[in-house]
This record gives sequence, C-alpha cells and structure tokens, in this order.
Amino acid sequence: LSSESIDPLERDLYLEGPLLGAHITLDVKGTFEDLLTAPYTFMNERTALRYGVENVRGTEMQKVAYPLAEPRIGLLTGAGVLSFFSSLVNPSWPAKRSWLITDLLLCRPIVQSFLPSVAPDVSRSIRQQMIDVTDSASCMGCHRILNSPGFAMIGFDSFGRWHPEPGRAPNETEGSIPEDIIAGAPTFTGPAQLANLLGSRDEARRCFAQQWLEYAGARGNRVEVDQQPASLDAAFAAFAHSGFRLLDLIVAVATSNQLLRP
Repeated sequence: LSSESIDPLERDLYLEGPLLGAHITLDVKGTFEDLLTAPYTFMNERTALRYGVENVRGTEMQKVAYPLAEPRIGLLTGAGVLSFFSSLVNPSWPAKRSWLITDLLLCRPIVQSFLPSVAPDVSRSIRQQMIDVTDSASCMGCHRILNSPGFAMIGFDSFGRWHPEPGRAPNETEGSIPEDIIAGAPTFTGPAQLANLLGSRDEARRCFAQQWLEYAGARGNRVEVDQQPASLDAAFAAFAHSGFRLLDLIVAVATSNQLLRP
C-alpha cells in the first residue's frame, strides 16, 4: 500500500474495512454483530466523494456516519468492500457479491468465475436477469447457492456507489441463504436484514472464528483448520461465552492449540 504506483483512492478504499474492524474491535470492544450493523464507516475527503458525503476534509481516514438516504450498514456495504466484490462490468452482477457471503462469512466456498462479461440491461430487473442467465443445469450447480445472497446488494454499482437502476423491481433485493448453508433457508430483504441475519447466526460466527484461526496460523486453507477441530471448537466457545466480542475472539485464537502447538 505504500507503493507510489497504487492509486490513492484505491488505497483509501482498501483501508476502509480494516479501519472499521479495528475500531469496533479495539476502541469500542464491540461484537461480531456490531461489525456487520454499524451505522458508520471510515472515509476521508477522497472516499467521501464516493458516498456523496460533504464536509469531510483532508486525507486522514475518519469515522463518519453512513448517508441516511442510502441502505448502507456495517462492513458489507462499505464502498471499499463493494468495489472489491464486484463485476468487471458496471453495474455488478449480484453473484459476484455473493462470494463475500458464501466464502468469507459462511465458509462455504463456491467456484469463482468472471462470466458473464456483458453488463446487465439496466432497464430490466438485474435480479431477474441473474436468474435467467444462470438457469441452465450447467450453471445451477453453483448458482442455486450463489445467486440469492447477492440480491441484497442490488442498487450498488461496481464502484460501491448507491445507484439504483430504472429497471429495479419491487422485490429486487429479496433473497435467502440457501438450505445447503443455513437450515431453514432464512430470508431477507436488502442489506440491513441480511447483515442482522448473519450477525445473529452461529454459522457466520463460527466461520468468523475459523477465518481468524486460518489468518493467525498463516495456513491459507480450511483443510488444516479442519484437521484441528478442537482449536476451532475452543475458540468458538470462548467467542460465544464473551457475547461474541471481537477482542475476546482474538485472545482465544492467539492462545489456541492451533498456534501454540510445536
């Protein structure tokens, strides 16, 4: 990030999510649910333009409330996260943002592809186009899981800006987490309901603990954590006992057998 070749806006957007996470973990000693539902993010004068927020000055990243006119909440709808999880075309296809949910928040990785490369027709429902373009049996093997979580983010363009398109349907952001991942296939409408849903589920909380174990151990894959289930069980138990406070999870991970074993 210190390289002069990195675009300043790209650098600032990259920093947004980690700064929010560090603030909720260390400054307010918040919970996993707080991370997903905070009504604010971190921005500077450059990134504030991405949000259409005025009166933010300087290059220093600072805590700023999300615009009330936009359906933003917590980590999932930060402009940096939305820009990273997006199509190569604008506006983003919903399935591209589903990877954030299936892979990183629920630990159920789905094959990633950058097809289709054609931008959606903004005069039609992007949700319905996603359903139609992946309707074949060869696509639905993955897309029966992948399509729906991303529907919550429809209305945000590929650059993380709130830009609902004219073809938006009344049910555009309705979706569910597939039964394969969460029993009962819980439903949501829009990012706020999705964030609250994930923040309250053990499937997401346990995945978060698993991600920390993998990161701290520098193992880089889920297989090795699966080979040490006791470490994950212990970390998750400590996380749960604390009321899912992020700082307590870090302590539990740092003292786990996964890290302390020879």
